[in-house]
Amino acid sequence: QFRAGPERVMDELPGGRADDGEELQEAALRELAEETGYRSSNVEYLGFAYRDAYKNSTSNYFIAYDCVKTSDQKLEQGEFVEVITITVKRLRDNARNGNMTDAVAVLMADKHLNSLTKSE
Repeated sequence: QFRAGPERVMDELPGGRADDGEELQEAALRELAEETGYRSSNVEYLGFAYRDAYKNSTSNYFIAYDCVKTSDQKLEQGEFVEVITITVKRLRDNARNGNMTDAVAVLMADKHLNSLTKSE
């Protein structure tokens, strides 16, 4: 997705905000489906991180397993997202080299990603 701050296309994980009254896990699954067309029934909470040292806002992170493409994207106006699948190695490289947003999510998911690399 094109990111205005660095003025370039960067890899980004699906994400967004929870609607009023929506549980965080529900929001994560909804955002995954809307932005990618993939669904999962196997999701695990990884934790939260502060977004900025000068604010108290946080981001919550989940990992979804066994994702299956079930529909087309349902993007909001102004969203332009190209869905790609990458290896765990490339994900880690992108996080390490500043080629993605939410690199903290990769660190939080590290032990989970180790189990996935056995199949690569």
